[in-house]
Amino acid sequence: MLLEKLQLNSINGNKVPFNSIEEYIDFNKSISSSQRLTDKLVDQRNFSSNSNLSILRKTSDHYDYRKLRKDIFEDMGYSSEFNTSISEYDFDKYDGNSIVVALKKSDKSLVGGMRLILDSQHIKLQSDEKISFDNLREGGKSIAEMSRLVIDPENRGRNSSLDIVCGTYQLGITLGIDYFVFGIVEKHFNFYNNLTHCEKIYSGNYGNIDKKCTIVQSDLKKIKPFLQERLNSLRLENRNEKKSINRNITEEVFA
Repeated sequence: MLLEKLQLNSINGNKVPFNSIEEYIDFNKSISSSQRLTDKLVDQRNFSSNSNLSILRKTSDHYDYRKLRKDIFEDMGYSSEFNTSISEYDFDKYDGNSIVVALKKSDKSLVGGMRLILDSQHIKLQSDEKISFDNLREGGKSIAEMSRLVIDPENRGRNSSLDIVCGTYQLGITLGIDYFVFGIVEKHFNFYNNLTHCEKIYSGNYGNIDKKCTIVQSDLKKIKPFLQERLNSLRLENRNEKKSINRNITEEVFA
């Protein structure tokens, strides 16, 4: 589909979203890697009974999610932080190590999504650029990072963000992850702290975002009643034995 779009844009004389074949290849590699990671680790039937909440698998869905990311970040004035030379999509080196939880409408159009970056020896996590999590790794804890939560402005509802975040927490629980880490604007801390026990481990600037930010460490073993109730209401309790992951999971998947 992406190749067809690339070719169609070229034929029509429109601006091709990729400035080089290397960019096009990197973009598709990141999608393919994410799909392979998802297929190996997650069974949708045991993820959610909510038909609108899903794990992205289709190339076209990844395409839509990353275009939405680009559009939202530009509207928020974050384009300098999430800048790629590709004009239509946001993607980076962490996408290949990520699984995307998405919310769709009944017609299957995308409402929004969030990626979960899995830890790896070679790339680690996005927030490792600000603070090291080696103490958790050396202590035998598995970690992952929630990142790139976006909601289509035309489809924002009261519970859209909450459903996606809760779905991402369920994914972490299903995979046997001990801690989530994530960078947020500080005013959103209470939202996450109402879900699990959260700890601020860094405060200050986060890249080029001109707002007070914090990096949070969230303990998935200390789920609070509100999140537990949400998971129960969606029947998101994992029905199979939890799968465990470790730092080398991506090496195992892509070997």
